[in-house]
Amino acid sequence: MKIFESFIRNPVKVSVGALIVVLFGSISLVTMPKQLIPAVQNPILSVETRWPGASPQEIEREIVQEQEEQLAAIEGLVKMTSRCRDSSADITLEFAIGTDIEDAMMRVNTRLQQVREYPINANEPVIEASDVTDSPIARFALTSRPPTVEKIQNFQTAHPELANALEPSRRAGNTGLRVFRLTQIYEQLGDQHPELKELLPAEVDLQDVRKISEDLIEPQFERVPGVSEADTYGGQEEELQVIVDPERLAARQLTIADVRVALGSQNKDTSAGNVWEGKRRWVVRTLGQFRDPEHVKQQVLAIEDGSPVYVRDVAEVQLAYKKQESISRRYGIASNGLSVRRTSGANVLEVMSGVQKVTEDLNNGLLKRLDLELFQYYDETEYIQSAIKIVQQNIFVGGALTIIVLLMFLHLGRRTLLAVPLIAGSAVACVFVSPWFFLVTLGLTLGVGFWFGRGALIVGLAIPVSIIGTFLMLGLMGRSLNVISLAGLAFAVGMLVDNAVVVLENIYRRRQTGESAFLAASNGTQEVAGAVIASTLTTIAVFIPVLFVQETSGQLFRDIALAISCAVGLSLIVSFTLIPTAAARLITRVSFFNNGDTSSTHLNGAGTATDENVTHRSRIREAGPFVRLIHGFGTGLSNGVTNLNRRILASSWRSAALVVLMVTMSVGISYLLWPYFERLSNIWPPLSQPRCYLTTVRFEFGKLNARSPCPASFCDGIPSQPKPTSQFNNRILRHN
Repeated sequence: MKIFESFIRNPVKVSVGALIVVLFGSISLVTMPKQLIPAVQNPILSVETRWPGASPQEIEREIVQEQEEQLAAIEGLVKMTSRCRDSSADITLEFAIGTDIEDAMMRVNTRLQQVREYPINANEPVIEASDVTDSPIARFALTSRPPTVEKIQNFQTAHPELANALEPSRRAGNTGLRVFRLTQIYEQLGDQHPELKELLPAEVDLQDVRKISEDLIEPQFERVPGVSEADTYGGQEEELQVIVDPERLAARQLTIADVRVALGSQNKDTSAGNVWEGKRRWVVRTLGQFRDPEHVKQQVLAIEDGSPVYVRDVAEVQLAYKKQESISRRYGIASNGLSVRRTSGANVLEVMSGVQKVTEDLNNGLLKRLDLELFQYYDETEYIQSAIKIVQQNIFVGGALTIIVLLMFLHLGRRTLLAVPLIAGSAVACVFVSPWFFLVTLGLTLGVGFWFGRGALIVGLAIPVSIIGTFLMLGLMGRSLNVISLAGLAFAVGMLVDNAVVVLENIYRRRQTGESAFLAASNGTQEVAGAVIASTLTTIAVFIPVLFVQETSGQLFRDIALAISCAVGLSLIVSFTLIPTAAARLITRVSFFNNGDTSSTHLNGAGTATDENVTHRSRIREAGPFVRLIHGFGTGLSNGVTNLNRRILASSWRSAALVVLMVTMSVGISYLLWPYFERLSNIWPPLSQPRCYLTTVRFEFGKLNARSPCPASFCDGIPSQPKPTSQFNNRILRHN
């Protein structure tokens, strides 16, 4: 075809096109959002309604049933689950896959507006959408600054009698272990040496530290591009408590509602109009908001027999703390924690870089003056970078192994046996030493290719061009760089050279017949174009259906289908453009096979052969016993497969029997290797075994709910069997 000839006759255009793909692919690789997993659309909405002081039964009767009647008729609703607990209720709405979450939220809001009325003290319902970005990307502990190694050394110098005891603490590998050892030393020697206390972290007021975090630290994190929210947890929050005595209240014929109405109506400042004094206008306000517990105690509830009844007569008023919903601990003592969440679609690595920069500035500036430290104990990018590094190493090693196999099959000889260990060693070094060793692998591949392995070099061009071009395609489609997409590229590395090998082999065969380099490249590519296109389309057809799966699994594995399809498709384009163009100019030596006698011949531009009087057999004989062994094994295997195919294809019955046999064996082996499924409760370790659960422990419905396991060895004990504080109702409605 003329199209292939035009590519071969215009090497500059082909080279520039490949360089443009590599350039923009590299730019896409740098600018693409990097995440652990792809963004998964989760069409779930939650409706939370709070009614302080109400029981679960009251909330269900007065609020939830009314809301369910309105929400049940929403279009696309699949499942509705409601939970009622002390002072609040949650309704979870699951919609059909593919539902526009913004449109669903608008319909839910419209339906909730049709609820006739809510109780007087109930808050308006809050609608939230479930999203993978809801989970924090970073967690911090805000504590007093731990002692440094220099401080311990100075203390050892000032107190030589304690130098040996403090030496293990000074040599501790991390801050947590250092403080732990110092605490043990203080418990053992604190009575004799009370001066050891100055090495321990200073005690801080959690309430003051929480205010510092909310007022000074959170705003700085929220100003980082890509951060949606910073939230402080742990510690204690102050609240004014009015503890009513039911007996004294009943003796004065008052109710809780009377106390609530009186306090609610008086706890606010009110405008009292304007007062003109000459040319001046004064704005008057009546101050009624409570600013001190004494103001609450002196609030009048009612007039009984001409005497006022005050709040202090029926209740005790005190400043206390809210019940803790979360606990944050460091060094075995309570502390404040802080979490950071990113906006949807933000590059996690860039956001984390900005967050860590702010953390460093705070620790070296504001917090250093306050003798506090912000310690990051959870970093989502560690998992992302680790996963990306592993897949990247697989791509490097897979590419190196592909080049090694090409060299062994296309250029077997002494030079190949010398080059293969060097390429393999550099690939292993890029895994265990430094990724930069892949540049050594690349240099060795180019050097070996231009020296004697030009066939392997030409085929190997399909790997980097196709992989880097895939990054460009993924970037144009708005995808992110994650473990799933990189795994697809790792799977596709071996498939990228298939088309190139077929095209190059056919070009090589036509060169053996005496055709010129340009004619062999054009005719050879044209001859196998149909077969190569069919092979590529069958490979793509396997993964294309994944793109149409709308469920969570389909959204999760969509990137792997896109990565493999784009990579294989680009390898097809490379095999039709770059491979024949390079083969026409780099392959100048071919071999003629005639009755088993093989001679190497150099072809000039006109296609005439010049015999070099060096037979292929003599080269194999001179290469050594190892090469002869490999060559003999390869020749025998090739001849055996060819003869077996010839015998099977000679009879239709044999062909049918082989197909049935292979299908039966595939089904049987798949059945034998099918994994064994078992209920989680049957395989979960007994509760008597020690377990460690992390970071955030929330008190919910009177029970401890441990969120996620952690491989830590410094978890603190939490009291078991907490006293139940509320009841729990659960309702599920399904829509088919």
